[in-house]
Amino acid sequence: MTYQLIYRVDLGNAQSPFRVVAQPTSREVGWINRFLDQCCVRGLAWHTLRGYAFALMQFVRWWAIAIPRMK
Repeated sequence: MTYQLIYRVDLGNAQSPFRVVAQPTSREVGWINRFLDQCCVRGLAWHTLRGYAFALMQFVRWWAIAIPRMK
C-alpha cells in the first residue's frame, strides 16, 4: 500500500486542508488526519500543518514497510 498527501480546498475551517490518503483506495488515514484537524483548530501556521503532514506520511510509509519485515 502506498500513501499520498493531498491538498483539499473544499473542507471547512475546522479541518486541515492537508490529508493523508492510502492508495489505490483513496481512503483517508484517520488518526493522522484527526491530528492535523486538531492542529488546524489550534491555529497552527499553514507551513507547520504541511510539515506535520509530510512527516507523518513518511512515518506511515516507513511503518508499512518495517512491520512486515519484523514478523
